[in-house]
Amino acid sequence: MFVRQYKVGVILFMTGAVCRDMSLAVPEPEPGTIERGCLDVTTLPTGGTEVVPYIVANGATDGPTLWITGTIHGNEVTGMAVCQDVIHDELLEGLAGRIVSLPIVNPAGVRRNARRSYYGGDDPNRKFPDVAYVEAEADPEEAVDGPRPPGQQEILCRRIFDSFADDADVLLDMHTASTGAYPFVIQDRVLYGRGLRDEEEARSLADDLDDLANAFGLPVVFEYPPEEYIDQSLQRSTSGSALNQAGIPALTVELGQHNVVETQWHRQGVAGTYRVMELFGMVEDPGAVFPEELGPFPEPLDPPREGSFRRYVGPHVEVPGLLRHQVTAGDVVEEGDVIARVVSPEGTERSTVRSDHAGWVIQRTPGVAGYENTAVASLAVEDDGDRIGTPPEEE
Repeated sequence: MFVRQYKVGVILFMTGAVCRDMSLAVPEPEPGTIERGCLDVTTLPTGGTEVVPYIVANGATDGPTLWITGTIHGNEVTGMAVCQDVIHDELLEGLAGRIVSLPIVNPAGVRRNARRSYYGGDDPNRKFPDVAYVEAEADPEEAVDGPRPPGQQEILCRRIFDSFADDADVLLDMHTASTGAYPFVIQDRVLYGRGLRDEEEARSLADDLDDLANAFGLPVVFEYPPEEYIDQSLQRSTSGSALNQAGIPALTVELGQHNVVETQWHRQGVAGTYRVMELFGMVEDPGAVFPEELGPFPEPLDPPREGSFRRYVGPHVEVPGLLRHQVTAGDVVEEGDVIARVVSPEGTERSTVRSDHAGWVIQRTPGVAGYENTAVASLAVEDDGDRIGTPPEEE
């Protein structure tokens, strides 16, 4: 079913930037074995090396290669636990293919219990190769990064990309959304044109992505429309770059809230990964390989509302004040429903914030201070758009 039909080569470092050994040497254990260890990814200024831990399982029979990545945001730790627990000895007996798990992609962020690393302060999940400018590989002078060499975080992300781009048949990137968030999977738009792929190839890849997203067993939410997608640099996220640059079916999996391992969503993450493995013919019965210590194999989580939905940040505050949310994650909302009340410091009501779309609540914005245009929530709103799109033209 899933045939890697399109793939773009990448010139990772241009205009004089230098980096040795572009890909990470991810091991391939003997069939029927598991290997654990760490990959050296860069030398630290104060001595020693930065390392990324790995767990690799090689089945006794041939099959696809699944990559699982966690904690590209260092405080999104439920995904780390999923990456750690998916691979275990009892899985090997019936495993067809290979699993590469990187539980801690952003070790600097994990060390400081923070979303970002301390390499440069930018979002590390916006530093993978850029799909909108693939034609730059033919002319280094047109490289999106311009004449400046990439920073440390981008070097690490590109090394990881270069490893999975030539190895993975499918990729799952594990995240968490926010405090009290409802779990879901994000399905990126498949981009075409501008040196990427043609429309027919894009629709075929989108069909594969539909199957992957539906197999996982969490509500599916489409990513922002193409123009907003590019504006937010989501084509440079782990899954966005895997999908649109390398042509690998890839999902972002959002497993609840930050900072702590949420037991129930951890279980759903492990179970969803096994459902994906069943789809790819890597295991016959996902429930049979579910780790016994995690309890019974969970049922898929139904979406709060039937239909097709996309991510939307909003609605927004018009009159500043202190927020009192009137909904919680997972609530179904209609256009015009009150999402939050805005009160003064003395507690008198100043205004209400109403939903400008029908859909359901993914998460409430943490904090009570509502400035002008503060988004009070993130919603899954009704989506009638296409699964594919073209990157916006350069100005």
